[in-house]
Amino acid sequence: MASTSNPPLIAAADKRVAVVTGASRGIGLELVRQLLESGEWRVVPTCRSPAEARELLALHEAGRHVGMEAPVQLDVTDAASANRAVEAVSALVPAIQLLINNAAMPNNHDPQDHVLNTAPDAMTELFDVNCTGVLRVTHAFLPLLRAGRGVVANLSSTLGSVSKADSISPGYFTAYRCSKAAMNMLTRTLAAGEPQVTFVLLQPGAVATDMGRAARSTIPGMPPDVVAGIPVDQSVRGMLRVLERDVARGKDSGKNFLCDGSQFAW
Repeated sequence: MASTSNPPLIAAADKRVAVVTGASRGIGLELVRQLLESGEWRVVPTCRSPAEARELLALHEAGRHVGMEAPVQLDVTDAASANRAVEAVSALVPAIQLLINNAAMPNNHDPQDHVLNTAPDAMTELFDVNCTGVLRVTHAFLPLLRAGRGVVANLSSTLGSVSKADSISPGYFTAYRCSKAAMNMLTRTLAAGEPQVTFVLLQPGAVATDMGRAARSTIPGMPPDVVAGIPVDQSVRGMLRVLERDVARGKDSGKNFLCDGSQFAW
């Protein structure tokens, strides 16, 4: 009797390998989807609770035959979790060519987070995810990235720009914007200190995710089109286009790109 199972996974030697953090929803989920659709990537998605990530699990069920691995548990605030994730990926492949540090969080306690009301605990919590978490995960995956002469793409935010702090929602989103500004500097510092791996910053823009719309809707005077945001698939398509260009490798390590491919101000 003919087998009803999915076709076997395409060999790792035939495709580049990408690891995506925070892949259970929003931008992370769309990154996984579009990497798979390109036909050029074997994708290992990660998230905090794979068993609860229904959309991601459904995508895995549909995409095993084109290069999607089962979701791997990874909590970016937990070094042991990051090390276990590396062990799981190492059991599949000897090297990776792309790590996308997408996992991040807003200030859920105070989405508006005006600087005069920012709680120090919120600052600590967001830094641990949005900045220290990126370092934690990158350190863990460095051996696999070095083996693959890989690229690390850290997803930032226009709110993390120091030079635009007075023109983009001034006074608001304090803990989030500070954590992203710190992550920007981390990326530049990693690029200066690790020549075997390319590090780039990608700015998704004001994306139409539930998290983004909820945060932007709290700011007085925010234009309706900015609150609504751009479609997730449009943002992700642009960011992946940047990663596929030659400028995203080697000579452009440490640079900061908008999803339209232009460089963004620090």
